[in-house]
Amino acid sequence: MFTSVIRPGGRARPACLGISGAILLGAAAAAPAAAEAGGADPGATTEIQWVSPVRGKVTEPFDANTHRYAKVAADCGTPVSAASAGTVTSATENGGVAGVSAAIDHGAGISTTYGSLAWSSLLVHTGDDVEAGQQIAVTGLTGATLTCGLRFAVSDLGAHPTAQDPVTFLAERGVTLGG
Repeated sequence: MFTSVIRPGGRARPACLGISGAILLGAAAAAPAAAEAGGADPGATTEIQWVSPVRGKVTEPFDANTHRYAKVAADCGTPVSAASAGTVTSATENGGVAGVSAAIDHGAGISTTYGSLAWSSLLVHTGDDVEAGQQIAVTGLTGATLTCGLRFAVSDLGAHPTAQDPVTFLAERGVTLGG
């Protein structure tokens, strides 16, 4: 399946969806990026890696009508990681329904949100670049929740913004949420 990936600077780059569901940037996309980066191999292929942001058990599945996230139960203090590389668009301890939370833009219109994080546990700030699997916080008991864990949401911010089922989204990329 072919698609376009929008990178910083707003340039669309052709890409294809690999067998594992990872976005592959082929030679056509790598050449302009290599020129911008100072001469990397124009025939190289880059795979966007996805990982489960936390270890635990999905206890509240996504429901488009009631809550647009999946809750993964985990002990308080369990590390929470970026599900993929991207740029932090929000990192706040302002509370509210999501509690302490962070959001990451992964490009190609995909954003992930991490809620119910522990107070004073944020390791990232708005504008930071993160890698897949990089710890961003730990689970907590903040927001509208009665148990420790992570509220994990995936959004497609394209022409018609929609919430995605995080379990399905990651499964299509070969990853088990909570696994």
